[in-house]
Amino acid sequence: FHMAIAYATKNPLHIQVMKTFYDYLSHGIMESLRFLYEDRDNITLIFNQHKTLMKDIMDRDPEQAYKSMQHHIEYVKMFYKKRNK
Repeated sequence: FHMAIAYATKNPLHIQVMKTFYDYLSHGIMESLRFLYEDRDNITLIFNQHKTLMKDIMDRDPEQAYKSMQHHIEYVKMFYKKRNK
């Protein structure tokens, strides 16, 4: 999903950065998902966030895609802040 978004940007620099760091990023993402998905409700939430972001990209709405991405990032950050307390 994350690589698909990089390719959707058609930004050669973004694509190259993602290719270069993909192994590191994918490992971190998998570790994060392991904790996020301990609560089955998070599976649906994350899926819906990804689905919304993909729709925004397909609609070619960069402002809404940015907002959706920010929402997703904030959700994940808040999850880990709460988890680490």
